[in-house]
Amino acid sequence: MANGICLAKILQSRLTLSLCAIAMPSTPLILVDRRHDYAAFSDESHSDANNRYMVIGGILLRSADTQSFSESITRSYARFKFPEAIQWKHINKAKMNAYKAVIDVIADHIAARKVDFGCIIFDKTKVDHKRHNENDADKGFFKFLYQHHFKWYRHYKKSGLFRCFHGNMDTKYDVTEMLRCLNNSVPVSLPIIRRPFLQFDFAEVRKTRCSQIADLMIGAVGFAANGGPSKRDGTAKADIYDYMREAFACPDFCVDTVYPDIGFHIWNFKL
Repeated sequence: MANGICLAKILQSRLTLSLCAIAMPSTPLILVDRRHDYAAFSDESHSDANNRYMVIGGILLRSADTQSFSESITRSYARFKFPEAIQWKHINKAKMNAYKAVIDVIADHIAARKVDFGCIIFDKTKVDHKRHNENDADKGFFKFLYQHHFKWYRHYKKSGLFRCFHGNMDTKYDVTEMLRCLNNSVPVSLPIIRRPFLQFDFAEVRKTRCSQIADLMIGAVGFAANGGPSKRDGTAKADIYDYMREAFACPDFCVDTVYPDIGFHIWNFKL
């Protein structure tokens, strides 16, 4: 394409075909009133060279509920008067109560089955970009981002329409091709051809509350996957991670969730 490299060709490569064939947890994540238009906010975490495990994931909720959910988060956080966006990297001892208040709001929404959280953990040492991605790390990243967003369709199938928003990033690829690839992966049952993915765009994390919550959640997963609880015991992030384990009734954020994992889903991608 004139404005970017075609992702359709990328996602048709041998690596993508092998990824699609890998079994994934199949327990459906069902929200209240499933026949709705959903918004999925995603981001990546621990993608730097200092960490072995990277996480891609985020939250999904009804598009109509994004404003009210964002306002609930803002009300809980604003009373502590911190100017920074809500992100895993901003956690410190001074902000412990503010982040606990935010986590309580998220946990209440997940418990009420109004918000889903889902993510993929993958071991970067097992990703061979030279062999599978023409030595292009961005190409490999977009394959995993595709896997994350397509799993929302696998969970909801005909019950949902999806608008996907990923945290802003610099890339040479045209993300409109991601939308086409997602829709082209949906099975066709003639005469009906479904296009459940309505939108795929970037969102600026520091200005988007739902994206910030995605960042916070996957930040905790990446922290756990990379040994943070033992390496940084006693720190603010370790304390917040412990609080999140209890709030979401998940004892270990780096282990695959199993039934009943409704509303809170972690998947270790096997390469």
